[in-house]
Amino acid sequence: VSPQRALSAVKAAFREVADQPVEAADLRAWKALVEDSVEQDLESPDNFVTLLLGRYAYNKDVLSDYKTVLSGITPDQVMAFMKALASGGRIESYSHE
Repeated sequence: VSPQRALSAVKAAFREVADQPVEAADLRAWKALVEDSVEQDLESPDNFVTLLLGRYAYNKDVLSDYKTVLSGITPDQVMAFMKALASGGRIESYSHE
């Protein structure tokens, strides 16, 4: 499969998902998974140091108020995010992996 075909397939999948309403139960489950993942990362000294490095060296603060930010995410924001991905919009992210 060529990279262009793969990209087209991924964008089509994002478009399909972006057109579906985000169910409240699904969003709650997703938020719980993310929160658990962050909590597990904070338990590991290596991951904690990496998160601190991201905060202070790369100005990517994923520690402060993450629970507030996470709880404030709405279904409309999720749909807008998916539509941005489907249209080829660039989404900035930070990963310590």
